[in-house]
Amino acid sequence: MTVLDGALGHWAGRWLDKLPGRRTLKLTLASNGVIFVASIGTSVLMARLLGPADRGTVARIMYWPGLASGLFCLSLNEALVVVLGKDPARRSDRVRTALALSAGLAAVASAVLATALPFLLSAGASGLLGEARLFSVAFVTASLVSMILIAEDQSAGRFGRYNLLRVLQQLALLAGLAVLWLTKSQSPATVLAAVALSLGVPFTARIVHYIAGEAGHLNAPDARGLLRTGARIQLLNVSGYLATQMDQAFLSFLLSAHDFGLYAVALAVGSAHATIVGTSVSAVDFPRLAALQDQEAALRQAIDGFRKPLRLSLVGSVILTPLAFLAVPIVYGKDFSGAALPAVLLSLGTAARAYRSYLSYAARALGLIRTALFGEWTAAGATLVLLPVLTTSYGLTGAAVAVTAANWLGLAATLGPLSRRARAVDAASLPPGRALA
Repeated sequence: MTVLDGALGHWAGRWLDKLPGRRTLKLTLASNGVIFVASIGTSVLMARLLGPADRGTVARIMYWPGLASGLFCLSLNEALVVVLGKDPARRSDRVRTALALSAGLAAVASAVLATALPFLLSAGASGLLGEARLFSVAFVTASLVSMILIAEDQSAGRFGRYNLLRVLQQLALLAGLAVLWLTKSQSPATVLAAVALSLGVPFTARIVHYIAGEAGHLNAPDARGLLRTGARIQLLNVSGYLATQMDQAFLSFLLSAHDFGLYAVALAVGSAHATIVGTSVSAVDFPRLAALQDQEAALRQAIDGFRKPLRLSLVGSVILTPLAFLAVPIVYGKDFSGAALPAVLLSLGTAARAYRSYLSYAARALGLIRTALFGEWTAAGATLVLLPVLTTSYGLTGAAVAVTAANWLGLAATLGPLSRRARAVDAASLPPGRALA
């Protein structure tokens, strides 16, 4: 261990010990660390199995079901966390109702994708249309129903089981790809099948466990309440999807399959460190902030809890710079050398995106939907303007610069109003005649 590693570890440990629910956060951080290591392994195996062009084709096929899951879920998972945070009564009925609604939405999303995929996939992926449709049904169904089960664990504070399901999914994918590597099965179709199975196996185990152990009944008033709450949150989430997913939607058409494969690797390498800390803090703080009755205290906690994790992620971006240029060609292969510089640039952007997402979750937990919307619309608007221009002029590097700039603009647009509101709250709480320094 270097002096820098020791100093960072000591500083991070002191920060963790000061946070509410620090044991839960440490568990979630550890789980996200395992997921990070496994995701790097899966990223490397997919790159080695497929090469840049086929990796880009698979990334394109996987992108659309992921986007559809976010658009068609109607934010029922977050609605469940909010509803149970405010009123934990009749938990089983509400969870069972949310599961039924999500299963119905998954069927609708699968039907829409089956119709739209011929128009969304490039010519290079058209020969995989049947496999893409089957993958989409498996992915969307597992994702939408798993969201509810994960949200149920999250709202109940069962972060052991919450983290276990997420870790199992990533480890199952790593194991599936390792089998493909050992058997030299290197086609895009077999990789898609491995990804689908990695989602299906842990999901099946979890849903069977839930059905066997939980009672509950479908309830029409609960359905209306969840849909009403989810619809309000979904307005914000759709803006978030546009801000965070628009880059891949544009680039799937602007870049060749080869360069889109490089972008997928760059995104995997560049987003890992921010994902570990940012996702952990968001997952733990969202239900806690949603349950707080004192909005002023919750706002201060959200602002205070944001700064140090962001600094830690930025330090990770600095450390990543030499590692990316050295490790990407060695680990992924020389064919992926062009992903190193975009990975470094994207690491700065994904740090901003992770903490914009955290502040967005905090804002929606506090009922400050307009503030969160402003940040997401800013990031989406900047992406819409910058990405086509810079990608057309500078290719893959220009795309990475555009995404990074848009994410920082979105973070500033979210943090500014929340900080001003927090300062106003602090000023109002001072005795007469006192002023903030």
